[in-house]
Amino acid sequence: MRYLLDVNLVLSLLDTKHVFHDSAHQWFEAREPLTFLTCPIVQNGFIRIASQVRYPNRLGHAGEVRAFLQRFVKDPRHEFCMNNISLLDDDLLLTSETLLSAQVTDLYLVALAVHNRAKLATFDHSIPANMIKNGDQAIEVLKA
Repeated sequence: MRYLLDVNLVLSLLDTKHVFHDSAHQWFEAREPLTFLTCPIVQNGFIRIASQVRYPNRLGHAGEVRAFLQRFVKDPRHEFCMNNISLLDDDLLLTSETLLSAQVTDLYLVALAVHNRAKLATFDHSIPANMIKNGDQAIEVLKA
């Protein structure tokens, strides 16, 4: 199976002190064999969050976190996927009347997972995946 990892899942996998670290690793290992995907939004989000001084388990300055992530994505099971779709496409977003600004990135990641024949892997139970065409089949919410 192919899984697009969201930022929080990457944080959970790579931050040994993260509250969901063990759950993330159990999920990851139980999915073998798997292909995991990251995209620029996820990669940049990980670098931004994990290098913030306010992040409780800061992994280093942005350059160090970038190098840490580079090692992670060298895993042979990793695939990079481009941000090459748009929520402006009416064939992706089924309804925009109820779209909230806080949902935009999560829904984009669901649509990107659909586009790449993958599932978005996340701990976030609040993503309205049904707003994306075939989104209900393209999300896997992990148990914490």
